[in-house]
Amino acid sequence: MEMVFTLFLLIVFSIFGSILGLVTGMLPGIHVNMVALLLLVWAPLIVESVINELSLVNDVWLATILICVVILSASVVHTFVDFIPSIFFGAPDEDTVLSVLPGHQMLLKGQGYKAVVLSAYSSFMATILSFSLLIPAFLLIGEPLNLYVFIKRNIFWLLVVVVSFLLLSENGGREKDEKRNFSCLTKVRDFLKPRFKALFLFLISGSLGLVIYLFPLSGVIELRVSALFSALTGLFGVSTLFLSILTSPKLPKQHIPKKERRDYKTLFKNDFLKNSLKGTIAGSVVGFLPGVSSSHAAVISSFSLKRKKRRNECFIVVISSINTANAFFCLVALFLILRPRNGAVIAINKLLMISESGNGSVAISPEFFLLLIGVLVASLFGLYSTLFLGKVVASRINSFSYKKTMGLVLIVIFLVVYLFTGFYGLVILLVSALVGLLPPLLGVRRSHLMGVLLFPVIVYFSPF
Repeated sequence: MEMVFTLFLLIVFSIFGSILGLVTGMLPGIHVNMVALLLLVWAPLIVESVINELSLVNDVWLATILICVVILSASVVHTFVDFIPSIFFGAPDEDTVLSVLPGHQMLLKGQGYKAVVLSAYSSFMATILSFSLLIPAFLLIGEPLNLYVFIKRNIFWLLVVVVSFLLLSENGGREKDEKRNFSCLTKVRDFLKPRFKALFLFLISGSLGLVIYLFPLSGVIELRVSALFSALTGLFGVSTLFLSILTSPKLPKQHIPKKERRDYKTLFKNDFLKNSLKGTIAGSVVGFLPGVSSSHAAVISSFSLKRKKRRNECFIVVISSINTANAFFCLVALFLILRPRNGAVIAINKLLMISESGNGSVAISPEFFLLLIGVLVASLFGLYSTLFLGKVVASRINSFSYKKTMGLVLIVIFLVVYLFTGFYGLVILLVSALVGLLPPLLGVRRSHLMGVLLFPVIVYFSPF
């Protein structure tokens, strides 16, 4: 009976955390890490209240687990829902910046809800695949292979290889032409020109990534918000909205099928499982790498997607899977290598006080399995809530003028940035937006702007 009651409490608190994740996912600028920080600060009061209200007979351990479940559930659902503002309004966070352009392109084709459906099911599939990869992860990262030690020692060179591949793969959007004969000098020029443009974008965005931390951010709302929020929103969100307003695209009616299972069943026949598995594996690797985020994995994974008709759909599947798998394996990393990799898991670690034992690892504990129950509940909640909210937004977005709607979204973004980061946050936002306009002007990929994240990490891990 006690076990049933514990399971009931886990489900209830998972749902509560999922609702918090829904709120943070739908509101640009309100990241789930803020919720984790607040819950960590208020943890003693919450534990005492939970014990008293639920008559847990001073069971501090269970009350603490329940708070951790709330934090973890919010983190998981956030990875589901945050694609809605990214796709419809171009207001991304760190994990969804690269989804803005593909999602925006689908929106302009009347496929905004289709993008949401793909994202929701990809995230849910990533949860299932993550569970199946648990044992391989323990064998590869931990004993007997200990790949984590090798990766940690060589992270600088691994990132250099990634960036080199990123730059060398740029061709300026030109397809290979085998029918025309070019001189050797022309071939060299055509090879170097787009690569130098890409290098310029990488360095200027990377320099921006280093400089933004020098600004003393102080918003009206006194919560710690990373300068990356302003920079990433400017680079990928505001710049995209600027271009949309200037070109004045007519937003078509969003297609919402009456029978989704029948109309969208073809979505899951176009390499859906393969791309979801690809994203899940990438997200799992990122969960163990120091200083590397979901966005980095998305950049690497994007190269394996061919230039084809459904490339945008495939990319959304990959990046959605990466984000959810990363949230999952950040938790696994805490119990396997004792290294929390995101704000939510850091809060969980401070509450549970996971410590080393014996050979430097921690055995699979009851806490781990109880938290996994929260992941399952949150994934189900995230799937259905994302589909519901996506349908609501898609059905109503056409009732507004697209130009006016995007203008209103810009005003909201500027207001949110000011509230959380103050005047200097607005400066970072505007400068980043101007830099974000460069890729379409230069004719190269926007992914090179991820130098804002990659370059500072490379500098940090540099052995020189």
